[in-house]
Amino acid sequence: MKDAVLLALIEVFSQKIQSSTQFLETTRKGARDAPGSNESHSDTSKFNLSSLAVGVETQLNSAREAHACCLQTMRALGLIPKTNTIGPASLFTIENTSNHQETVFILLAKGGGETVKIDGIEITSITSSAPIARAFIDKKEGEEIVFAGTKYKISKVE
Repeated sequence: MKDAVLLALIEVFSQKIQSSTQFLETTRKGARDAPGSNESHSDTSKFNLSSLAVGVETQLNSAREAHACCLQTMRALGLIPKTNTIGPASLFTIENTSNHQETVFILLAKGGGETVKIDGIEITSITSSAPIARAFIDKKEGEEIVFAGTKYKISKVE
């Protein structure tokens, strides 16, 4: 029963993430396209849409964290197998495709920004709210992603 509840919650949070992401993109576009105060002193839609986008982004990050916690709980209980998809508690290596430099991250629910060195390899903890984490969550080993203008290949996921 517990696994069914967690799976149902994961699906709810996945849907919230998807709909919030789409709404956030639409809201940001509306804010960019709305007339600014220099164009129309009485039109506050740019400000209002920008404020709305901030609220939606907060909800999106909350849904991502809840989704990550549910997955992490299921993995800890042994209810779902490990995959080659980046998600909660994943240890993953990305390679900069232009200079072939590798970077290793571990995705945690809390405690991002710390770095440890294990067997000579530097590993940085990140949370689902980190921009780089958002770019790589739900991606699979072997996929290529452009983040901050740089192309990366996911070379390993544990």
